[in-house]
Amino acid sequence: MSDEIEIPEECRRPKAIYFDRPSSAFVKLIKQFIERTGMPYMWLGHTHTKPPKGARIVYLDEFDLPKRLLKSPHLFAPCPCCSPTHPKYARNGKIGWFPDEGVIRLIGPDCFAALDKEGHFKAIAQLRAEKQLEKDTMYLLAHLSKVPDAVRTLERALPTFQSIDNVRDALKRGIPQALKADLWQHIKTGALQVKKIKTERIKGPDGKRTKREIESTAQYAKIDGQRMLEPGDLDLAPTIRNAIAALRSMDPGHDVKATIAAMKEEDRKKNARALVRNLNAAKTAFRTAEEVRPFLSITTVATLRNWGMQDGCPIRIHMMLDGNNLLVGRTEHEHRRFIIDRDFFAVLGSLPAIAETDLAAE
Repeated sequence: MSDEIEIPEECRRPKAIYFDRPSSAFVKLIKQFIERTGMPYMWLGHTHTKPPKGARIVYLDEFDLPKRLLKSPHLFAPCPCCSPTHPKYARNGKIGWFPDEGVIRLIGPDCFAALDKEGHFKAIAQLRAEKQLEKDTMYLLAHLSKVPDAVRTLERALPTFQSIDNVRDALKRGIPQALKADLWQHIKTGALQVKKIKTERIKGPDGKRTKREIESTAQYAKIDGQRMLEPGDLDLAPTIRNAIAALRSMDPGHDVKATIAAMKEEDRKKNARALVRNLNAAKTAFRTAEEVRPFLSITTVATLRNWGMQDGCPIRIHMMLDGNNLLVGRTEHEHRRFIIDRDFFAVLGSLPAIAETDLAAE
């Protein structure tokens, strides 16, 4: 056939010198050769023969041919398992280590499955687990040292989150009672509406002109912080407490590398996920706090008060700040006082940045 590949005899000679598992650095050299040449079968340690029946395989890694070859099928790599002299694959090739023979074969993505389906899928599962462990380890090396700073930031912020929860709870229950109306329904989009009535003269069937009033709605202003009153929002302080407890338990000490090296595989997996989960949950809580707190800003309170003075305001509302007191009622003479703890307005600080990752599910 025209696409037949000439395989040097040296490639077919068994290189039975790999009875100990090759290191990750050695595997990296193999992949560098493939990327440079696009010819896996020419790597000097490759044994280009079909594995014997019952051969035990370990997948050390996967590889693709160089991008320049991916659209050229006639330049694809041959596979010693099933297509020893003709192009077979370009993506997801496997570096297969055969410990009983002491050889390495660079083969197609699923080609060994034709010889031993169970062995293939067992090796795939082991490779995925090893890859995940490597990813977990690298993630911890990059981010575990940030844990002490994160814990300090969260501990300082906890009183503020508790105050936010207390204020939200009081306002969600108290404002509807003070106004005898559901303010949330009128502010949930952040846009304050007023009714406008326009009078126009129309000509009737009898030719006489009469007046007609047309009612419409117009936006008066926009506010920030309306999420303060959103029903169903969860409290924030429990999230912060959980994050503090989880992160404290993985304090890396003075030597991060040594701490990670001493971890069991399962602990690396557990800690990597706990780090991602708790810091991301804390960051979400920080964002929610910054969405909520502007409700008690001078600007928002003044805007709501002025809105309440408009003839077309759909509810009767008067609101003002008096130091750490929020006054809310139907009029300036009919209001309820809410005491706002000083911690509510404290600076939250910033959590350390962590990279997003596709850590596998627990």
